[in-house]
Amino acid sequence: MRFPFDAVKAAQATAYLAHLYGGEIALFRAVKLLYLADRSALIAIGRTITGDRLVNMDQGGVPSETYNALRLEDDEDSLRQPWASYLEPASTAFKFRAAVELSELEDLSEYETDLLTTVHRRYGYLKKSDLVGFMHTLEEWQDPHGSSHTVDPAVILRNANRPAQDIEDIATLADEAYFLSTLGDDNP
Repeated sequence: MRFPFDAVKAAQATAYLAHLYGGEIALFRAVKLLYLADRSALIAIGRTITGDRLVNMDQGGVPSETYNALRLEDDEDSLRQPWASYLEPASTAFKFRAAVELSELEDLSEYETDLLTTVHRRYGYLKKSDLVGFMHTLEEWQDPHGSSHTVDPAVILRNANRPAQDIEDIATLADEAYFLSTLGDDNP
């Protein structure tokens, strides 16, 4: 099961979380909260907010493309698009500042911003070690031993007691949407 990744929504969701923290968010906290929000959306409505591929890393799950986009290399001092339209590196390493007003985050639905707010309230102020500990209690987490491995969304849904037919239907819709997203604008 694979969802089409929406980098604009992922960037906007990260900027939204930064606003909830007063305008600035650490990379670690951003990817953990986005993972939890995507996971919650998957369980509740059968799709994630960002469409990102969820992976397990040593300190718990992260949305893979988002993590890679925000992890600036030594020779980079700015983000690529569409990330740079919504976020800018803060003065402290591995922190990002929202570069837009909340009203400019138009791709996020009210449901999605409410879910991000709920995840922020529930997990956003845990100490780093407590957040890692919580991530390790999630049923889909498996220790990648210094690497990473993909989290199958079907495992999350099964662990949430979604019926097998629901999981099959969600997988079909996700795979069709992903396929369509690969066709690009050049194809009819």
